[in-house]
Amino acid sequence: MERYKLACQVLPIALRKIALGLTPREMVVAEELRLRVGQPLGILLPNEERRVFSKIQQVDLEISVTKPQIFPAMER
Repeated sequence: MERYKLACQVLPIALRKIALGLTPREMVVAEELRLRVGQPLGILLPNEERRVFSKIQQVDLEISVTKPQIFPAMER
């Protein structure tokens, strides 16, 4: 779950709040966050892709990739 929460930190605040609204179990099993312009935020779970939020705008993604991030080293 900590890895999922860490991955959510690069999302814009509105998307982050939604992504962090999953249950703890869903956070543990989540496989992927899908960000596509013109599509809702997709959260890939083992048996489904949950589409949440309204359509992602180009500016949402630009904020995510231009915001400097500092992450601790992660062990696999």
